[in-house]
Amino acid sequence: MKRFLVLLTTLLLVVTGSAFAQSTTGTINVIVTDASGAALPGVTVTASAADTTTRRTEITGADGSATIVQLEPSGQYVVDAGLEGFGKAQARNVLVRSAQQATVRITLTMAAVSDSITVTADSPIVDTTSAT
Repeated sequence: MKRFLVLLTTLLLVVTGSAFAQSTTGTINVIVTDASGAALPGVTVTASAADTTTRRTEITGADGSATIVQLEPSGQYVVDAGLEGFGKAQARNVLVRSAQQATVRITLTMAAVSDSITVTADSPIVDTTSAT
C-alpha cells in the first residue's frame, strides 16, 4: 500500500508539473531572402505588437532565418527587417498564438545607390613679385 501511495504521488507530481509547463507564448520564424531568393544572413529582424509590451530582436543566421521566441499572443505583430545596402521591409498583422509557430517570409531589395562625384581643381600659383 505504501508503494502504491508513493507511485500515485509521483505520478500526480509529474502530471501537474507538465500541465504547468504548457507554454503561453508563441514564436515567429522569419526567413529573409533577396530578390533572387538567396538567403540573407545578418539581417536585423524585430517583432513588436501595439497591443502587447513584447518587443524582440534577432539576427538572421547563414541560412537567412531567425526565430523570435517568447511572444505574447496577438494578431497585430509587425516584423521589421533591415540590412545595410538593402531597403527595409515589413510584415504586418502577423498572428501569434500560444504554443504555436508562425512563419513569415520577407524579401529585401537592394537600396537605391546614389553616387556623387566632387571635382576640385587647384588654382594656379600667381607670382606677385615678378612682372613677367
